[in-house]
Amino acid sequence: MNEQEISALIDELLGEKRAKRGTAVPMPAPEPDDAEREPVSHAAEPVSHAAEPVSHEAEPVSHAAEPVSHEAEPDEESLPDNDSAEAEPAPLRVPDAEERRRRLYAALNTQPEAEEEHSAPPRKYRTRDVLAGIVLVLLAAYGVYALVLRGIDRANALRQNSAAMDAAAASILPLVITDIPEFADPGELTDEQFMITAIWTAITQGKLSNYNAAFEMCSVPSADLTALGNQLLGVNRSPVHRTIAFSGEIRFYYDAETDSYLLPSDPELFTYRPVIRSMEQNDAGQYTVTADYVAEQPAWKQTEPLTVKTMQFTLEERSGIWQVRAARPVQ
Repeated sequence: MNEQEISALIDELLGEKRAKRGTAVPMPAPEPDDAEREPVSHAAEPVSHAAEPVSHEAEPVSHAAEPVSHEAEPDEESLPDNDSAEAEPAPLRVPDAEERRRRLYAALNTQPEAEEEHSAPPRKYRTRDVLAGIVLVLLAAYGVYALVLRGIDRANALRQNSAAMDAAAASILPLVITDIPEFADPGELTDEQFMITAIWTAITQGKLSNYNAAFEMCSVPSADLTALGNQLLGVNRSPVHRTIAFSGEIRFYYDAETDSYLLPSDPELFTYRPVIRSMEQNDAGQYTVTADYVAEQPAWKQTEPLTVKTMQFTLEERSGIWQVRAARPVQ
């Protein structure tokens, strides 16, 4: 059933509903005229004597029964010939309201089948959206994973840098305290500069606590101090030992008989402390450390930190041991 037939059926149903709403009490069928009754009376003459008793009783309902009599007892003259009946086509049967309604509902119920054919493209579109959503979720998960890994690597790098900066600061501390002069190679240092660096390495690393102290002085073998100096500077020297006047208050006495140095067990000195400004590693594995020399102040006289000068040190790490290979001032 096409759309035009469906529209026609809907119009018929709506027309019937309007007719029912506007129709008043049904009027009785009009009585047939005398002209219409005459053919029937002649056709009914052969059975008039048999129907007389019934005709008087049926008079009250004769008006309703008369239309039926034409169909029940047709006149022979009014009957069509067989030839004419065969020649004339049978009239089309007009479907009643119930049948039209049933056909309309049947036509309407068949419409979703046509919609299913058009619903295939949207289903493909939804599948494409689902795949795109899955890809986006995977990419987002990978991004989060990469971000977490980057954060972990950065945290590890910060910890390593912090540990490296602490180790570098501890390595250059003896040279900062002694205000070591510029050198491009540790072999350029004098024996006195070498031994001063070695002694302050022992003091800053707490090595003096391994030796017996008496009257706030301790005796340290020169071989132990020489080994500390060679380890810090990455050299293998055998310096000449003698008493060193480090400052007006502090002197390092050398005892030739015992081949040892008599050192203060807990020296106190206001000097410089290093503040690392930057630390970089080159392709050769060496570290370039830029440090400020900040003057230390007594507790009763604290002012803004005073940077005396800035030095740049070249350091190397070998088996966990940090060595100072060069030092030069930064202009």
